[in-house]
Amino acid sequence: MKNFLLGITAYLGLFSSLFGQDIKGSVGEGYKSLLLTGGSKIIEIETNTKGEFSFTYDKSITGLREFVADRLVFPVYLPGENDLIIEIPEKQSDALKTLKLIGVEGDNSGLIRQLLNYQIERDEKFPLIEAQLFREGPKNFERLMNERLQNILDFTESFIKEQKIRDPHTREYLKLRELVDAHYLFYYYPSDHKRFVPEHKDTIPSNFRDYYKGKIPLDDIAMYKSSSKYAMYVRTILLRKADDRMPDSIQPRSLAYYKAQYEAIKSLEISDYLNRELMTKFCIDYANNTDPEVRKFLTQIIESENASGILYERWLEFVKNDTSLKKGEQAPDFTYNDVNGNPVSLSDFKGKIVYIDLWATWCGPCLRELPALKQVKEKFRDREIVFIGISLDDDHDAWVKKVNANEGDLLSGVQLATGSFECQLNTDYNLNGIPHYILIGKDGELLEKKAPRPSHPELMDLLESSLQ
Repeated sequence: MKNFLLGITAYLGLFSSLFGQDIKGSVGEGYKSLLLTGGSKIIEIETNTKGEFSFTYDKSITGLREFVADRLVFPVYLPGENDLIIEIPEKQSDALKTLKLIGVEGDNSGLIRQLLNYQIERDEKFPLIEAQLFREGPKNFERLMNERLQNILDFTESFIKEQKIRDPHTREYLKLRELVDAHYLFYYYPSDHKRFVPEHKDTIPSNFRDYYKGKIPLDDIAMYKSSSKYAMYVRTILLRKADDRMPDSIQPRSLAYYKAQYEAIKSLEISDYLNRELMTKFCIDYANNTDPEVRKFLTQIIESENASGILYERWLEFVKNDTSLKKGEQAPDFTYNDVNGNPVSLSDFKGKIVYIDLWATWCGPCLRELPALKQVKEKFRDREIVFIGISLDDDHDAWVKKVNANEGDLLSGVQLATGSFECQLNTDYNLNGIPHYILIGKDGELLEKKAPRPSHPELMDLLESSLQ
């Protein structure tokens, strides 16, 4: 088994206090994506051909943060007082359990050790088996979730006392993280229950969408910068509050809609920091809207609000590349293999409408759309529409296993894989994330580069009109 060293070195002193901190390290084979996260401020870490990396980060992301190596997430405390070397075996499902910290001293490094130990012990004591949990009916699910959360919080309190964790932010971080994790299990229960029990007729309580309303604070900036899940929760709830202040009569995704939403966000009684964070959502809206007037307005917002971070950088890249493929133009052809290794091309389906689902096995929102997509497929069965699923997984075996399992007949039909997110399809269609859906006409022309999701009501009407 090959090991690799992930080295993190923080340099302190006068010059570092003026110019920020340097982080250096190296990674071996198996991990393709490295991120340092803090709220919506995410730094993509690039490596050279030897797997080495080095970059400078400013002090706005110091403190407790998350280091992400593909799906492996672990806490780091920046700036560290000494060199921190993390040894991780080659990519495997239990990599966190075998992760080792080497040659570290000082309070920050000790805190990282404690947080890692907490995560390992917590996962061992309270494993989450989704296939069992989400098959439960609403009442039993609620009971099991309440029991699970209480047991985890009791464990958290005990761990804090045993480890003598005195830092108030770290104590709050551990507790809030558990509440947020539980929130998302409730929030996604309706779609995940449907995914595991497609035939169910259960009535889902409406409070599952925000089960812990009032129990999770919305103004903990330190927590916002420390946990990407908490940051996502806060943005979701605050944007919902802003939407509640908008007139119901406004057409979604129109110029008037975005103007009203901008004013609604500005009217929220929140910190300037959170207000700026919410404004980054307009970077995503820009990519999802092709109206020139709307894009002009969104550009003004993005630039006037001093947007920054990974969403802003991706928006800049999107604008730079979004000059070629337009609605009505010939859609770029592609050829990828199915699970049996047979090549399949877009041009093979000329004469039919093609609805493309871009997804990955690790993408929760993608998987939650599958039950709705199954219903769409059934409605248009025997019509001149082809549904193509294209996986952007790096892990080919995980994709093959998922497709062959075909739980609930959710992955029937044409299933292809690019082998990587960074592929020609991504470049040709200027993708900005998944799930993403594309609609191609009978003559191979692009009908919608950003088609509605299967769960969106307007998709049915769009497909019907495309068949005319």
